[in-house]
Amino acid sequence: MRAAAEEAAMSVGAAWRPVQEVLRDCLPEDTIVAGDSAQVSYFGTVPFWPMDAPRRFVYPTGYATLGYAVARRDRRQAGGPGQDRDRAGR
Repeated sequence: MRAAAEEAAMSVGAAWRPVQEVLRDCLPEDTIVAGDSAQVSYFGTVPFWPMDAPRRFVYPTGYATLGYAVARRDRRQAGGPGQDRDRAGR
């Protein structure tokens, strides 16, 4: 079942793979990626940019609103690495 889900994600997200690979290869390993509720995030970033530490990829998973990434980035920068100020603990 997992293999089928991964295959489907790879198929659906194929259009975003080149973008994700360029970003992943150019940015530092400790980059925090903040995404909006968009296909490039959940079909592109999730399958093609594996994160090797917690809280490296943040995006809304419930209420689908655009503009989340900018505010989330600002909050992470204000708190510094490892000092996330999000009261929800995400």
